[in-house]
Amino acid sequence: ELLESLYKAEVIPPQVRDEIEKLRYARPTEPGPITEEEQKKMMEHLDELFKEGGWKDEKHP
Repeated sequence: ELLESLYKAEVIPPQVRDEIEKLRYARPTEPGPITEEEQKKMMEHLDELFKEGGWKDEKHP
């Protein structure tokens, strides 16, 4: 209902609306093993986080 009311109010841009609609009807997939490419991307992302000093939150300002 919330999305429908936002659609009617034209608050959400058409491009975003299209992406939401794609996700609305997406079927869940079975989890599988992490591919080498996915592992590489995750490791690069973690390296960047550590270079930047990690996460900043209430416990670790």
